[in-house]
Amino acid sequence: MTACPRGISPLLAEWYKSGELDLDRMVTRTIGLGDTEAAFEAM
Repeated sequence: MTACPRGISPLLAEWYKSGELDLDRMVTRTIGLGDTEAAFEAM
C-alpha cells in the first residue's frame, strides 16, 4: 500500500463499493459552498 493519494484512492473506492468502508456513516451533515464559515466552525 502507498501513502500517495493517487495510489490509495482506487483502493478506498473499491472498499466503499464493496461495503468494507462505510463513508456514509461518517458524514454527519452537509454544508453548501456558500456557507464556508459555518463549515469551518463545524470542524
